[in-house]
Amino acid sequence: MKLDVWEYVRLMVALEDHPKSVLLAREMEAWQELDQELIRLAETDHVAYSDMMLNATVDVGTLSAAEREEARAALSRVIETLKSEEQQADQDLKSALTIERKSLAKRLKNL
Repeated sequence: MKLDVWEYVRLMVALEDHPKSVLLAREMEAWQELDQELIRLAETDHVAYSDMMLNATVDVGTLSAAEREEARAALSRVIETLKSEEQQADQDLKSALTIERKSLAKRLKNL
């Protein structure tokens, strides 16, 4: 399964709240490497950071049934958080959060 980097980031951050996650354990090395690269780019090259977040993908391969359930639960939590954030956001941020939430909802449906 391929995810946009921003989707992968949202998923991994959500899974970090569940340290016994099978999917997080499998992805830990790749996640840490990507996270470090994103931190570096955020500090040094905002254009490259944005490009990576929006245009690059991460292939997590085939998910086991347990990993798929973890991903579904994590994405559901992220979607609920985004809904709450939308209610508090100004119009520009609200629009961006809505787009992100709808995109993640489509991803969740396809899991």
